Amino acid sequence: MIQRVQTLYLFFIVVISIVLFFVPLVEFVNSDSIFSLNILGLEFQNQENSFSISTFPLIIINTLIIVLTSICIITFKNRNLQIKICKINLFLISAFLIFTVMYSTQIEEKLADKGLNTSFGLGIILPIISIILTYLAIRGIKKDQELIRSVDRIR
Repeated sequence: MIQRVQTLYLFFIVVISIVLFFVPLVEFVNSDSIFSLNILGLEFQNQENSFSISTFPLIIINTLIIVLTSICIITFKNRNLQIKICKINLFLISAFLIFTVMYSTQIEEKLADKGLNTSFGLGIILPIISIILTYLAIRGIKKDQELIRSVDRIR
C-alpha cells in the first residue's frame, strides 16, 4: 500500500539520503578559505602541506541506506520484515553520524594550526531528520500490525 503514511516517511528518507551526496557535512572556515567535507571526501592543498581524506565508508553506508529503505518500501506486505529493515536503517544512519563526527575531528586535528572554525552544515541535520522519520515509520508499521490483528480478532 503505497498510500500509507510510513511509506511517505520512507520515501523522504530516500530523498534525504540522495541529497546528502550534494550538501556539505562539515565546513572548516578561516579568514581566507573555506574547506567543506562532503560524502565524497575533502581535499586540501597549499604551499606548506597537502592532504586528502577519503570518505569511502560514508558513501557505502549512504548507499546501503538508500537501497534498504527502497526495499522497505517495496516489501509493504511483510510488516515484520519492514520493521527489521527500519531498525537496520536506524543503526546505519547512526553509524553515518558517527563516521561524520570521526572524520570532522580528524580534519580538525590536521588543520589545528590553521585557525579554522568548524561549522556543521545541512549534512549533519539531515541524518538526524532521517532517524526521526525512521522511528515514525516503525510506529506506523506497528499501528498497521495492530489494526490487522484487531480485524482478525473480530472475524
